[in-house]
Amino acid sequence: MATMVAVPTVQQPVYTTVQVVYPTGVAYRNSPNYGDRVQNVPGPTKNQQITGRLVQGDVQYLELANQYGGNVYVPMQAPNGQQLAVAVQMPPAPPPPMQAPPPSYGQPPTGYAPQPYSQPQANPQVRAVIANDLSRVRRGYRSSGGGYCSDSSSDDCHSGYRRHGRRGGYRGGGGCHGGYRGGHGCHC
Repeated sequence: MATMVAVPTVQQPVYTTVQVVYPTGVAYRNSPNYGDRVQNVPGPTKNQQITGRLVQGDVQYLELANQYGGNVYVPMQAPNGQQLAVAVQMPPAPPPPMQAPPPSYGQPPTGYAPQPYSQPQANPQVRAVIANDLSRVRRGYRSSGGGYCSDSSSDDCHSGYRRHGRRGGYRGGGGCHGGYRGGHGCHC
């Protein structure tokens, strides 16, 4: 039979923001004891807001961490009941922004006129280069009966092919440029 073991939960400290209301400000305390006043460091001034953890001593205090790793304390009221600091009501978080309604796929909005599609125009220089390349390819096909170039002395024969390896062959197979996609040698 299994035994249930209670696991202790660790509670996160609750922090509170307070505003000093006493006209001359409030001195820090070394402990949660009203008479244990810090002498060498001035405390928070009137209207200053500070955040810490509320603790109970001879009166209620706000516990703050100091720069030396310890704590200092700010009394919330004097032993005679005089209010020195008050808890600040934090403004509520703003509501989440409203989302736009989903688009309607019914009728187009009034005044909407669809624009005719026009093919993007290439730069005139680019068009000239493309036209030149196409005419070279067409010339090559016509003059060699389906091949790429008509004579091996022409620069057009090897243009567009990359030289490959030390022997100077062109990529695509043996011989001159090997044809297109691994053909069988040069037909020039």
